[in-house]
Amino acid sequence: MSRHRFFIPPDRWNAEDLRLEGEEAHHCTQVVRCRPGDRVTVFDGSGTEANVEIVTTTDQLVTLRPLGMSRSVPLRSQLVLGQAVPKGKNMDLIVQKAVELGASALMPLLSDRTVVRLDADEAGKRRDKWQRNALEACKQCGRNLVPDIAVPQTVTKALGALGRPGPGELRLIAAISPETLP
Repeated sequence: MSRHRFFIPPDRWNAEDLRLEGEEAHHCTQVVRCRPGDRVTVFDGSGTEANVEIVTTTDQLVTLRPLGMSRSVPLRSQLVLGQAVPKGKNMDLIVQKAVELGASALMPLLSDRTVVRLDADEAGKRRDKWQRNALEACKQCGRNLVPDIAVPQTVTKALGALGRPGPGELRLIAAISPETLP
């Protein structure tokens, strides 16, 4: 049986005093109904994971006793997915699947033909939502490294942010248009 997984932000990760707070504590105690003595897994999103035993619970605080810790190392090859933002909620599914497949970062793109148009405030809100989706996907698939989701930006700006390719770096642009140049 797989263990439930919960997130503790890196700035609140303390190996001697692990605890779930706020929404994570509520999810642990009220949604999946964990109790003292249950064993769960916690991770910090930057590669650290701990198997823990629940010691005490309230709706807003769960104290944990570490049983063992491990550290995930980043993959040698980093995959950054640049994805034109589709209309509707399709981007949520794209973020989830990209995380499950091992993308190290996602760059939502606003291309000339993208139907979705976002002002700066809306773009930031979408980015925050997709970042939460990425975290949830990590919980589901057992990944300990949460990919960074960039603020939606134009293709030109995104490519400029990447800079020039380094030695041994491969960049691919996939397009289905027959006019696309190789």
